[in-house]
Amino acid sequence: MSGHEYASVNEQLDWKKAQVIVAGVDVGAVSSKAMILLDGQTYAFSQVTTRTPKESAFKAVNAALAKTGLTLGNIQYIVGTGRGRTQAVFARKTISEIACGAAGAIHIWGPSVRTCWMPEGRAVGHSLHRERQGNRFPLERQMCCGDWTLNGSIC
Repeated sequence: MSGHEYASVNEQLDWKKAQVIVAGVDVGAVSSKAMILLDGQTYAFSQVTTRTPKESAFKAVNAALAKTGLTLGNIQYIVGTGRGRTQAVFARKTISEIACGAAGAIHIWGPSVRTCWMPEGRAVGHSLHRERQGNRFPLERQMCCGDWTLNGSIC
């Protein structure tokens, strides 16, 4: 891997003892990342430079798997996201980066999150509603001075 590419493994965890093994791959325009979770805990992570989306999706997942002893066949569920998510052909499900941002904000800051502004040039003003615990959470995508803001505060 080059200087901007890396992979790491949490050697304190043993995948053979895990009940649930899942992964996510984010195939972006510049870099692609993969994360493997064991029972909800981060086990392995990688980041690679995006070349073609399909090649980068495989390279990111393979880099995360490299020092673990796991294979794609051991992973019970894989989700793809990012601009090149449709090229993660091994993913069982693909989710837009907008939906991932909404789910991540709710996961990190809790159900009080109502709006998250994410600066990107495309699809400005797009709204998305996510269901969680019986409540509706609107995610409005707006350009906001080049900073990530959440409920008006810089994240």
